[in-house]
Amino acid sequence: PGTFDVSLTVKNLTTGLTYTDVKRGLVVVAPGTLYVKKDNASAAFPYADENTAAASLADALAAAGEGSAIRILPGRDLSGLTVNKGVAIVGVTGNPEDVVCKNQLTLGFPGISLSGVTIAGATSGNSANLLLTGDGCVVSNCVIRNHPANNGNDISPVKTTGANSFMT
Repeated sequence: PGTFDVSLTVKNLTTGLTYTDVKRGLVVVAPGTLYVKKDNASAAFPYADENTAAASLADALAAAGEGSAIRILPGRDLSGLTVNKGVAIVGVTGNPEDVVCKNQLTLGFPGISLSGVTIAGATSGNSANLLLTGDGCVVSNCVIRNHPANNGNDISPVKTTGANSFMT
């Protein structure tokens, strides 16, 4: 994983002249699987195992590429955020109570999957705990709870504006 330069050299077979061009940072290779361990003091890219896991979901998302799997180790109080890449986010144990997000989580890109996580409380009564704004998102084996009082508004703990999203 990392960012790589690309160098191209061409040679004219008649004259023997060559030309080389280098494009810096042209290819970015993202890790296939990244781990998250809340507040991990030993976090080190590419976050490839439990010992070097990213300290936050935001750090893992920044390093992930389309199609990466982000495996979250047991922890509480993960920060809510907007997921803006087509990734799979999975609680490692499969028990949603082992990974708890205490703020709103938005799945804002097509094809995101979320599994084995509890989403426990948006920051205001006018917001859903889970927003599915990307098309084709899949949420499975998750718990959504502790939605704040909605002050008479008809606000659901889950709001979907993306098409063809599924919750199981």
